[in-house]
Amino acid sequence: MSKVCIHFLVAMVFVLVADEALGFISATVPVPSAGVGNTFTTTPFGSFVDGMPSMRYQQIYSSPFFGAALPEEGAMLTRISFRMDEMFGRDFQETVENVQINVSTTQKTPQSLSSVYSENVGLDDAVVFSLGPLELIGDFHGSDELQFWSSTINLQEPFFFYPAHGNLLLDIRIYEGWVREDFEDPITVYYDAADSEFDGVARIWSDSVNDSVAEFSDTVGLVTLFTFRPVPEPSTLLLWGLGAVALTFLLGIKRRSR
Repeated sequence: MSKVCIHFLVAMVFVLVADEALGFISATVPVPSAGVGNTFTTTPFGSFVDGMPSMRYQQIYSSPFFGAALPEEGAMLTRISFRMDEMFGRDFQETVENVQINVSTTQKTPQSLSSVYSENVGLDDAVVFSLGPLELIGDFHGSDELQFWSSTINLQEPFFFYPAHGNLLLDIRIYEGWVREDFEDPITVYYDAADSEFDGVARIWSDSVNDSVAEFSDTVGLVTLFTFRPVPEPSTLLLWGLGAVALTFLLGIKRRSR
């Protein structure tokens, strides 16, 4: 390995260590906050064994449920995870053929979620998972056991969420569901879900992705684990700048020594 590469690695390690010292780490937030549901659901990702051609699904998460886990200045949402229901879950690995996922900050609440999809979407609406196949995995560990967050969606584009500005809206468009060759042996996937007046979630959905008005609504919601990455503070960015300056200085010494 050349000395230049060694200098570069040393500079970057210095910056990463400094980042860690400043608390530049990920945070995970389950919503509802208990992280355990009291019911189950097959919507939206477990419902396609019946051959439904498509779906539009919106779920709202109340911002107070993110609590003190996020810094006051907000954070970047990078991952969304779900898990199997503790009673009716199962192991599976399937691909939902064509999915698009948007996230936005909405002024609606779980109690005021509109049946008109567009009325719920916030001004900062963003595509976080572009239209394409989505592989989902279910890891079931037996009845009455707390399940792992095995169905994970890594966002292709992080989303900046500032809880003080509103609630979080998850907007899923499924243009084509599971394609199975043998529907005589269908899979039904039951996810952990919550249904109570104070769980901070609610949802609407339709059996067609092209619907502008939802066919169904209720107070059930997928129990969800959100992974956030804090937004770099100016001091962190300064450290990166210092690392770049240090690297430039070392390269200059290298040239002059020849």
